[in-house]
Amino acid sequence: MYACLALHPAVREKTVAGADVRLLLGFDGFHQGIASAIAAGAAAEFPGDAQLLSLETEPSDDIADAIARCDVFIFLYRSSTLQTVGHLGPVFLQPIKKVMQEHWKKSILFKDYGQHFYEAFAEPRESIAAHNLRLMALAGEARQVVFEQPGGGWLSGSIGPGQVWTSIDGDGNVDLTPGEIATTIRDLNGEVRFSGAFLSTIPFAVKYGVVRDFVSIRIRESRVVDFSCDNARFAADFDKYLAANAGNRVVEEFGIGTNCGVKGLYGLNAGFEERHPGLHLGLGGGVLGSHHLDLIFSDGRLRFDDTPFFDNGFLI
Repeated sequence: MYACLALHPAVREKTVAGADVRLLLGFDGFHQGIASAIAAGAAAEFPGDAQLLSLETEPSDDIADAIARCDVFIFLYRSSTLQTVGHLGPVFLQPIKKVMQEHWKKSILFKDYGQHFYEAFAEPRESIAAHNLRLMALAGEARQVVFEQPGGGWLSGSIGPGQVWTSIDGDGNVDLTPGEIATTIRDLNGEVRFSGAFLSTIPFAVKYGVVRDFVSIRIRESRVVDFSCDNARFAADFDKYLAANAGNRVVEEFGIGTNCGVKGLYGLNAGFEERHPGLHLGLGGGVLGSHHLDLIFSDGRLRFDDTPFFDNGFLI
């Protein structure tokens, strides 16, 4: 984690220069032990100081002042996994939401990670970065990417030398958790059977958890054109999501999780789950009013042209 933090845009110049870094760690009771462990380790990694504040008990004015004064703030808290939570998030965040938004460039939020925080940073950053480079080099030599599932599900799309991939490898990423390459493919076609977990501001993960052979989705030219599901409640929810905005039908992201430290999917609606090895498809988010929804697959094979590189684990 510290290797990624040292390269975060908010503190990179300071860490390179060996200057003091003012780190703020905010936590709820569920994450207090992890926050304390981060603070203890930071003392050995960076010059400067790490301030610990309880998000639940400290006065909001004191937290807002600490946000303004620090170089970077890391907040660890439960949100989607709370028994009751409104659309604005945990109650203790609401008085400081404005100052958090004002200082978003130095914000790092770990929502609902719990003990999985250690999974998210178990694989060395350098290993993930090297793996991402190998995959993007292989993609650059291919003309097609194909996803195949046991039972006949498949999805394919065109790629090429000019394909732009984003590598999230902990080097200069605002989102600190490493382990993903992603691109946009405009001619995805196929039909897949979704097993896995959801990630979105819409509470699909909270309602349905980790699913197995849950919904069949038909995609034509990177648009969801049809789906079928035996769960009537989900079918109604998903239909409502697709109908709410035309952009919600568009597959805006073809992502490949590359963090082999993440050992499973947990249905927590936590950002680290997107780094789980394998395919995830991001629907929506490309136009105003559209909500991004990640479908994180727990199974399947991936290949560039005729070269397989993933089969429930990486082959390269």
